[in-house]
Amino acid sequence: MRKLFLGLLAMVATAGTAAAAEPPPRVKITLAEVTDAAGKETLEILDATALAQLQQDLKLEERLYDKAIGLAEKAWKADDFTKAKPFPRAAIGKRSLRPIGTYGTKDAADTALGKEEDRIRRAAERRAEQEKKRAELNKNNKNMSQKSNKPSPAEVERAQLEIRALDMYASKMKELKAAAANPAGATNQPPAAVEPPPPEPAQGGAKKKPH
Repeated sequence: MRKLFLGLLAMVATAGTAAAAEPPPRVKITLAEVTDAAGKETLEILDATALAQLQQDLKLEERLYDKAIGLAEKAWKADDFTKAKPFPRAAIGKRSLRPIGTYGTKDAADTALGKEEDRIRRAAERRAEQEKKRAELNKNNKNMSQKSNKPSPAEVERAQLEIRALDMYASKMKELKAAAANPAGATNQPPAAVEPPPPEPAQGGAKKKPH
């Protein structure tokens, strides 16, 4: 009896060790750069489901882009504030996705995200330093006209108009995507039951009883 108990205990221990030795199930985590309609880039960590959903959403937006632009331009021309100004179509781009890497764990994706953010930050710092050096060079050069860092009124107005156009486009794209998800006339209710036609009278009509 003691041998049987020790044997069962050894089997349980062996099974537990084998289970503990099995690696966790691998997942697919993607680090991607997403660019919005205004050209702003953001980093996102997406699992397989979120990535597939975003890719499907971008594909739909690609199909609806020209129509959304047309509707936004129509709204632009109907707006008293903007109708006298040209519609800034070039300021409205298509949303896009650029995968940077795929990882088997969330921790690995987070590490890659941190490295990518550091790279972007260092690049921005280098650009800022170059701008500063150019500004100092212009300041010390007597033959070069100095340009103020303050935006001109025309630049401010252009930025405001672009923001307004982007808002109009986003609104029209949202409407088109909602309509695509629920086409006009589509309902979830079952079709109404069709009533059978009334019975037709017998041929020749009813016979009279003899007197």
